[in-house]
Amino acid sequence: FTASGGAGGGAPIDGLSMEGYNAYSFQEVLVYWQQDAVLWDELVANLLYAGTGVFAVCFLALVHPAALIATAGVGVVDLFLFGSMVLGNIRFNVISVINFVMAVGLAVDYTLHFCHAFLAISGVDRVSRVKETMRTMGSSVLKGGGTTLIGTLPMAFSTSTIFRTFFALLFSTVIYGLAVGLVLIPVVLSVLPLPEAPHLQHPAHHHHHHHEEGRGESVEGGKVVLNGKSNGKQ
Repeated sequence: FTASGGAGGGAPIDGLSMEGYNAYSFQEVLVYWQQDAVLWDELVANLLYAGTGVFAVCFLALVHPAALIATAGVGVVDLFLFGSMVLGNIRFNVISVINFVMAVGLAVDYTLHFCHAFLAISGVDRVSRVKETMRTMGSSVLKGGGTTLIGTLPMAFSTSTIFRTFFALLFSTVIYGLAVGLVLIPVVLSVLPLPEAPHLQHPAHHHHHHHEEGRGESVEGGKVVLNGKSNGKQ
Protein backbone atom coordinates (compact mmCIF):
# COMPACT_ATOMS: atom_id res chain seq x y z
CA PHE A 1 0.00 0.00 0.00
CA THR A 2 1.12 3.53 -0.61
CA ALA A 3 0.81 6.44 1.73
CA SER A 4 -1.01 8.50 -0.89
CA GLY A 5 -4.07 6.26 -0.73
CA GLY A 6 -4.47 6.57 -4.49
CA ALA A 7 -3.16 4.94 -7.59
CA GLY A 8 0.60 5.00 -8.06
CA GLY A 9 3.14 7.33 -6.45
CA GLY A 10 3.62 7.98 -2.79
CA ALA A 11 6.10 6.82 -0.25
CA PRO A 12 6.14 3.06 0.37
CA ILE A 13 4.90 1.80 3.74
CA ASP A 14 7.30 -0.58 5.46
CA GLY A 15 9.06 -1.12 2.19
CA LEU A 16 5.88 -2.38 0.46
CA SER A 17 4.97 -0.55 -2.72
CA MET A 18 1.94 -1.44 -4.91
CA GLU A 19 2.03 1.20 -7.57
CA GLY A 20 -0.98 1.27 -9.91
CA TYR A 21 -3.43 -0.14 -7.32
CA ASN A 22 -6.18 1.47 -5.25
CA ALA A 23 -6.83 0.52 -1.65
CA TYR A 24 -10.38 0.03 -0.30
CA SER A 25 -11.58 -0.57 3.23
CA PHE A 26 -14.19 -3.24 3.93
CA GLN A 27 -15.99 -4.39 7.04
CA GLU A 28 -19.07 -6.53 7.34
CA VAL A 29 -20.92 -3.82 9.24
CA LEU A 30 -20.46 -1.42 6.30
CA VAL A 31 -23.00 -3.49 4.33
CA TYR A 32 -25.68 -2.68 6.92
CA TRP A 33 -24.70 0.98 7.04
CA GLN A 34 -25.10 1.26 3.29
CA GLN A 35 -28.42 -0.58 3.51
CA ASP A 36 -29.72 1.75 6.22
CA ALA A 37 -28.73 4.78 4.16
CA VAL A 38 -31.33 3.97 1.46
CA LEU A 39 -33.89 2.14 3.61
CA TRP A 40 -36.37 4.97 4.08
CA ASP A 41 -36.46 5.85 0.38
CA GLU A 42 -36.91 2.17 -0.48
CA LEU A 43 -39.77 1.83 2.02
CA VAL A 44 -41.64 4.85 0.63
CA ALA A 45 -41.16 3.67 -2.95
CA ASN A 46 -42.29 0.11 -2.24
CA LEU A 47 -45.33 1.26 -0.26
CA LEU A 48 -46.33 3.51 -3.16
CA TYR A 49 -45.95 0.65 -5.64
CA ALA A 50 -47.85 -1.78 -3.39
CA GLY A 51 -50.56 0.78 -2.63
CA THR A 52 -51.05 1.50 -6.31
CA GLY A 53 -51.37 -2.22 -7.00
CA VAL A 54 -53.87 -2.66 -4.17
CA PHE A 55 -55.99 0.24 -5.42
CA ALA A 56 -55.98 -1.21 -8.94
CA VAL A 57 -57.14 -4.60 -7.64
CA CYS A 58 -59.79 -3.01 -5.39
CA PHE A 59 -61.12 -0.91 -8.24
CA LEU A 60 -61.27 -3.91 -10.58
CA ALA A 61 -63.10 -5.90 -7.90
CA LEU A 62 -65.58 -3.17 -6.97
CA VAL A 63 -65.67 -0.75 -9.94
CA HIS A 64 -66.84 1.76 -7.36
CA PRO A 65 -65.46 4.77 -5.41
CA ALA A 66 -65.44 2.54 -2.31
CA ALA A 67 -62.13 1.21 -3.65
CA LEU A 68 -60.57 4.39 -2.26
CA ILE A 69 -61.96 3.59 1.20
CA ALA A 70 -60.58 0.05 1.09
CA THR A 71 -57.15 1.32 0.03
CA ALA A 72 -57.15 4.10 2.64
CA GLY A 73 -57.86 1.48 5.31
CA VAL A 74 -54.68 -0.32 4.29
CA GLY A 75 -52.75 2.93 4.68
CA VAL A 76 -54.14 3.37 8.19
CA VAL A 77 -52.90 -0.12 9.16
CA ASP A 78 -49.38 0.68 7.95
CA LEU A 79 -49.48 3.98 9.83
CA PHE A 80 -50.40 2.17 13.05
CA LEU A 81 -47.44 -0.18 12.56
CA PHE A 82 -45.09 2.72 13.26
CA GLY A 83 -46.76 2.96 16.66
CA SER A 84 -46.08 -0.73 17.27
CA MET A 85 -42.41 -0.15 16.50
CA VAL A 86 -42.27 2.57 19.15
CA LEU A 87 -44.19 0.56 21.76
CA GLY A 88 -42.21 -2.62 21.10
CA ASN A 89 -38.85 -0.84 20.79
CA ILE A 90 -38.38 -2.38 17.33
CA ARG A 91 -35.55 -1.06 15.20
CA PHE A 92 -36.20 0.39 11.78
CA ASN A 93 -34.23 -2.04 9.63
CA VAL A 94 -34.69 -4.29 6.62
CA ILE A 95 -36.73 -6.83 8.65
CA SER A 96 -39.29 -4.26 9.78
CA VAL A 97 -39.44 -2.76 6.28
CA ILE A 98 -40.30 -6.19 4.85
CA ASN A 99 -43.21 -6.41 7.30
CA PHE A 100 -44.46 -2.96 6.32
CA VAL A 101 -44.70 -4.03 2.68
CA MET A 102 -46.26 -7.39 3.61
CA ALA A 103 -48.87 -5.58 5.69
CA VAL A 104 -50.29 -3.98 2.54
CA GLY A 105 -51.24 -7.39 1.16
CA LEU A 106 -52.53 -8.68 4.49
CA ALA A 107 -54.63 -5.67 5.48
CA VAL A 108 -56.50 -5.39 2.18
CA ASP A 109 -58.20 -8.68 3.01
CA TYR A 110 -60.20 -7.12 5.82
CA THR A 111 -61.12 -3.84 4.13
CA LEU A 112 -61.98 -5.08 0.63
CA HIS A 113 -64.19 -7.98 1.77
CA PHE A 114 -66.26 -5.70 3.99
CA CYS A 115 -66.68 -3.03 1.32
CA HIS A 116 -67.68 -5.64 -1.27
CA ALA A 117 -70.28 -7.22 1.04
CA PHE A 118 -71.69 -3.78 1.92
CA LEU A 119 -72.11 -2.77 -1.71
CA ALA A 120 -73.78 -6.10 -2.53
CA ILE A 121 -76.70 -5.18 -0.24
CA SER A 122 -79.29 -2.85 -1.75
CA GLY A 123 -81.20 -0.19 0.15
CA VAL A 124 -80.99 3.45 1.09
CA ASP A 125 -80.52 2.96 4.84
CA ARG A 126 -76.74 2.78 5.18
CA VAL A 127 -76.83 1.85 8.87
CA SER A 128 -79.06 -1.17 8.20
CA ARG A 129 -76.76 -2.27 5.38
CA VAL A 130 -73.74 -2.00 7.67
CA LYS A 131 -75.52 -4.08 10.33
CA GLU A 132 -76.36 -6.76 7.77
CA THR A 133 -72.77 -6.74 6.51
CA MET A 134 -71.48 -7.14 10.06
CA ARG A 135 -73.84 -10.07 10.57
CA THR A 136 -72.71 -11.86 7.43
CA MET A 137 -69.23 -10.87 6.28
CA GLY A 138 -68.13 -9.50 9.66
CA SER A 139 -68.05 -12.93 11.28
CA SER A 140 -66.05 -14.35 8.36
CA VAL A 141 -63.49 -11.54 8.55
CA LEU A 142 -63.16 -12.09 12.31
CA LYS A 143 -62.62 -15.82 11.89
CA GLY A 144 -60.03 -15.24 9.18
CA GLY A 145 -58.13 -12.80 11.38
CA GLY A 146 -58.30 -15.16 14.35
CA THR A 147 -56.80 -18.09 12.45
CA THR A 148 -54.03 -15.83 11.11
CA LEU A 149 -53.20 -14.74 14.66
CA ILE A 150 -52.92 -18.38 15.74
CA GLY A 151 -50.56 -19.02 12.83
CA THR A 152 -48.17 -16.30 14.06
CA LEU A 153 -47.98 -17.53 17.67
CA PRO A 154 -45.10 -20.05 17.24
CA MET A 155 -42.78 -17.19 16.26
CA ALA A 156 -43.39 -15.55 19.64
CA PHE A 157 -41.38 -18.33 21.34
CA SER A 158 -38.41 -18.09 18.99
CA THR A 159 -34.97 -17.06 20.24
CA SER A 160 -34.24 -15.36 16.90
CA THR A 161 -34.60 -11.59 16.84
CA ILE A 162 -35.74 -11.82 13.23
CA PHE A 163 -38.62 -14.17 14.04
CA ARG A 164 -39.65 -12.16 17.10
CA THR A 165 -39.73 -9.02 14.96
CA PHE A 166 -41.86 -10.81 12.38
CA PHE A 167 -44.22 -11.97 15.13
CA ALA A 168 -44.61 -8.52 16.67
CA LEU A 169 -45.34 -6.78 13.37
CA LEU A 170 -47.48 -9.54 11.81
CA PHE A 171 -49.53 -9.83 15.01
CA SER A 172 -49.97 -6.05 15.02
CA THR A 173 -50.94 -6.07 11.34
CA VAL A 174 -53.77 -8.55 11.94
CA ILE A 175 -55.03 -6.71 15.04
CA TYR A 176 -55.01 -3.36 13.27
CA GLY A 177 -56.52 -4.91 10.14
CA LEU A 178 -59.43 -6.31 12.16
CA ALA A 179 -59.90 -2.98 13.94
CA VAL A 180 -59.97 -1.05 10.65
CA GLY A 181 -62.11 -3.63 8.83
CA LEU A 182 -64.67 -4.18 11.58
CA VAL A 183 -64.71 -0.79 13.35
CA LEU A 184 -63.40 2.06 11.19
CA ILE A 185 -64.66 0.95 7.76
CA PRO A 186 -68.25 0.24 9.00
CA VAL A 187 -68.42 3.72 10.56
CA VAL A 188 -67.15 5.35 7.36
CA LEU A 189 -69.61 3.39 5.19
CA SER A 190 -72.52 4.29 7.47
CA VAL A 191 -71.71 8.01 7.22
CA LEU A 192 -70.57 8.58 3.63
CA PRO A 193 -73.36 8.79 1.01
CA LEU A 194 -71.87 6.40 -1.54
CA PRO A 195 -73.66 5.59 -4.80
CA GLU A 196 -75.37 2.23 -5.30
CA ALA A 197 -73.51 -0.65 -6.94
CA PRO A 198 -76.16 -2.63 -8.86
CA HIS A 199 -73.47 -4.61 -10.69
CA LEU A 200 -72.44 -6.16 -7.35
CA GLN A 201 -75.90 -6.77 -5.89
CA HIS A 202 -77.46 -10.22 -5.90
CA PRO A 203 -80.66 -10.56 -7.97
CA ALA A 204 -82.50 -11.69 -4.84
CA HIS A 205 -82.13 -8.19 -3.42
CA HIS A 206 -84.09 -6.63 -6.25
CA HIS A 207 -87.82 -6.63 -7.02
CA HIS A 208 -88.42 -7.65 -10.58
CA HIS A 209 -90.63 -5.14 -12.34
CA HIS A 210 -91.82 -5.71 -15.87
CA HIS A 211 -94.31 -3.36 -17.49
CA GLU A 212 -96.20 -4.32 -20.59
CA GLU A 213 -96.91 -1.33 -22.74
CA GLY A 214 -100.60 -0.49 -23.24
CA ARG A 215 -101.92 -2.98 -20.64
CA GLY A 216 -101.12 -1.18 -17.37
CA GLU A 217 -99.73 -4.49 -16.10
CA SER A 218 -96.61 -5.30 -14.08
CA VAL A 219 -95.03 -8.30 -12.42
CA GLU A 220 -94.01 -8.04 -8.76
CA GLY A 221 -92.66 -10.99 -6.85
CA GLY A 222 -94.26 -13.48 -9.24
CA LYS A 223 -97.76 -11.88 -9.12
CA VAL A 224 -99.31 -9.98 -11.96
CA VAL A 225 -100.57 -6.57 -10.83
CA LEU A 226 -103.24 -4.77 -12.86
CA ASN A 227 -103.75 -1.07 -12.13
CA GLY A 228 -102.17 -1.44 -8.70
CA LYS A 229 -104.23 -4.53 -7.69
CA SER A 230 -102.90 -8.05 -7.61
CA ASN A 231 -104.96 -10.69 -9.39
CA GLY A 232 -103.01 -13.48 -7.70
CA LYS A 233 -101.78 -14.88 -11.02
CA GLN A 234 -98.38 -16.56 -10.69
